[in-house]
Amino acid sequence: MWHGLDGNSSIHMGQLEPQGRREKRLTNAIADLRDCAADVICLQEVNPAPTLSKELSEKLGLTQIHTIDNSGLRFGKWGLPPPLFCGITTLADTNLNLNFLGEFQLSGPALSYASDFFCFRLKETRMVLFGMLEDSPWGRVLIGNYHLHHGVELTGALKSKLNDLYRDKVVSEIELKGAFDFCYAARDRRLRELDNLKKQIDRLRKEFRTDNIILAGDLNCSDESLEWKKVISWGFVDCHSKVNGNDGGFTWDSRLNTENHRYGQNFHFPWPINQITENVEAREQLRQAFLENEFRLRRIDYLFARGPISQAIRSTKLFAEKPDTNGIYISDHFGVMTDFQV
Repeated sequence: MWHGLDGNSSIHMGQLEPQGRREKRLTNAIADLRDCAADVICLQEVNPAPTLSKELSEKLGLTQIHTIDNSGLRFGKWGLPPPLFCGITTLADTNLNLNFLGEFQLSGPALSYASDFFCFRLKETRMVLFGMLEDSPWGRVLIGNYHLHHGVELTGALKSKLNDLYRDKVVSEIELKGAFDFCYAARDRRLRELDNLKKQIDRLRKEFRTDNIILAGDLNCSDESLEWKKVISWGFVDCHSKVNGNDGGFTWDSRLNTENHRYGQNFHFPWPINQITENVEAREQLRQAFLENEFRLRRIDYLFARGPISQAIRSTKLFAEKPDTNGIYISDHFGVMTDFQV
């Protein structure tokens, strides 16, 4: 529940929830992860990534690998912004022999660096973490853990809403174009990130001679998007869709996950509305349109499989979609859990 980046990719800081509540969510998350007894776990927005990854590894009895994505300026324990040390973590049963293959930048500035000890990363950076399961029932399995750019997805409903604002003379033609251009820029960035991801998949697949690949992470867009369709075009299977079709599986659900999403709604989203228009009414109407789009019910978190392992999918369901006795969910996202038939 920390967010450190605005639409211009400069660093901002804001604590969105009380510290005690955040600690309670972490305690619940560790308990839920232990109870589910998964052989492989892929996590995004792990913060602080170095220490929390090691804590999860020790408490769950799993091997871990991790990478840093958004971190600001850090040297040892000192950093600006102080709490921002975010990353991606993959954990696996020790018997699977998880090996670190590499961390690769999907988007962000060319001049940046991040490690557990020193970080210079002042703009939004998106990464993929690759590991290899050396001893699975299917032989080698390549695991890609990713997190794509968080930007507005231009859905049909949002497109209609923006056109309605233009028709009702709330926004001008220039302002309408500005809103559309912003959405297209987010989409195009994610598509470029996927192009970079594909290059790494092809390289590693050839180098390590395996067709068994799992992609897990936050696509930040729905299964109606060009981004989702691009992954499917690579020969991947959406594990949820294969088992459940189009039924349910919503990982982003403001109806149930109300309180966590309320904290998110209080964040000043990185939308350049003030750059699009100086009209106060137009700004508010655009903000509401983007908010409704952002917090609509949808799937944005996915498990994709390719190769022989994709034929072994037995079931897929949500993880952590139920709160504790106090109504607290462990994350603003629900997870996805797939069982493979051995």
